[in-house]
Amino acid sequence: MSLNWDREFAFLEVFSKDIQEGPPLPAADPDALARHAAGVMRLQDLLSLITTLPADKRPSIPRWDDLLGPLWREFFIKGDDIDRYVLGDLWRRVLRESGETERFLRSSAAVASSARNCCRPQEALSCCLEGRKASDGEDSAALVNLLNTEGTVYVVLRDFESAEATFRQALAIAERLPENAPLLHARISKVDLVAQEYMNIQGTQLQRGLEGPDSERTRWAERAEETIRAVSRMPLSGETRRMLDIDRATLALLRGEVEEAGVQLTGYLADPAVEKGPYRYSLKPMICRLLSLTAVIQEDWRSAYIWIRTALQEGVNHNFPVEDHLVLEQVIRILRGLHDIQDLKAQDTLVEDLSQLLVDKDWYTGGSHSRGVSRLSERIARILIADNQWAIDLQTMRKAGLLHDIGKLRIPWSLLNKIAPISPRERSILQDHSIHGGDILRQMGLDGLAAVVEQHHESLDGSGYPTGKPPSPMAAILAVCDVYEALTTPNRKYKDPKPRAAALAEICSESGTRFHPDVVNALVLIHERDAVIPETDGS
Repeated sequence: MSLNWDREFAFLEVFSKDIQEGPPLPAADPDALARHAAGVMRLQDLLSLITTLPADKRPSIPRWDDLLGPLWREFFIKGDDIDRYVLGDLWRRVLRESGETERFLRSSAAVASSARNCCRPQEALSCCLEGRKASDGEDSAALVNLLNTEGTVYVVLRDFESAEATFRQALAIAERLPENAPLLHARISKVDLVAQEYMNIQGTQLQRGLEGPDSERTRWAERAEETIRAVSRMPLSGETRRMLDIDRATLALLRGEVEEAGVQLTGYLADPAVEKGPYRYSLKPMICRLLSLTAVIQEDWRSAYIWIRTALQEGVNHNFPVEDHLVLEQVIRILRGLHDIQDLKAQDTLVEDLSQLLVDKDWYTGGSHSRGVSRLSERIARILIADNQWAIDLQTMRKAGLLHDIGKLRIPWSLLNKIAPISPRERSILQDHSIHGGDILRQMGLDGLAAVVEQHHESLDGSGYPTGKPPSPMAAILAVCDVYEALTTPNRKYKDPKPRAAALAEICSESGTRFHPDVVNALVLIHERDAVIPETDGS
């Protein structure tokens, strides 16, 4: 196949400019989303083709990478981490085969970051290891960037010892680089590159102190303060110094100077400068998370919940490595402090608070869809209890319906809302949400709900996931209601619902294989009784 590479490069330039100048994807209108999806599909076809071509048939790899390298960053900034993950991985294979080592390292760092953000830390570490081997020990800014990413994966895994050791390796290399070293799309000076690694070290020390036992806090506060002093003496850019100020406020938290830290953080949040510079996509979620921690220390759990919700909302439009993971860890801590799960009435409030967090992440999944599944599940359960003597607790059924997709808190927004066709690799990530949901609910102490939520994509014939075993009775109900609501409820900005009769026919065609026949029959009965099942309220 012969292509006009100049024409395809011109398409790439226009596509890159549109992304750079456009809004974050969560704020884009349907037409912009459709154009973005079309561009992604065309680019995926191009990169897939290039991987199959011999070297002499490929376009100029450095020329294309000069455009694609920054494009991966724009994908990340604008909320499209999933396409950076898939397309970046295709491209890095081309870079590796072409012998473009530094470019391969940079692309590997981008893909590893996305794998980490998709809750696949081991895949991220494998990607980093592959990059390390390719570097053959040669110093470069690209290797610093790769090690920096590897360190953040260890932070996510709570392996702080390995994280700090990796950041120190990156620091040593950054300090050895000549002043005029080519930073290859890094967009920062050598001074800021070095400072970045110091701040990664002190950030690890601060996090270690905040998460560890009280007896260790003084030790980690002293170590972090020593690192902060070293960075303070550097001629930093304004943006890097702003990050340093936030670390100082975190140090005050670690020392127990809670009111002082709260005042500092609130002031930073009100500063218009948080919307400027290379860290503009990270500061708001980070500050809100730290303000929630301030409230936790003061045992003001309701304020802590409000701040962490704000952090989650900001994180949809403002991406930052590791921040999503830290926010979700904080969510679990806050909700456990806010609610007594032994009190059934308080448990209802906990379920509502968890459900609201999913609305903050994705309005459709957490709102109209989950509430519709909950209502329909309860209606079907009542029929099965009366007609088939199924032993079902209606309150548990209602709560499981509300929280069946809670694991999507750990799925990138860009995958939940993807218009372009989903690849098998992406589908695998999306399917992880049932396991994530069970894990989140168990950490909350809701073990009974966790078991139901984990199974809501299992099938009667064993063709479902994650275990390939038939679902429990309540999970079997959720399985039908989830599919029915997804097919019939007006949902995404870009997706029209199916007629209810067509959706019912589709489900009936899989009765006895994918779906439990008793549940399907109950759905048919509801359909016949109501003629039209009431619309969800979208709340």
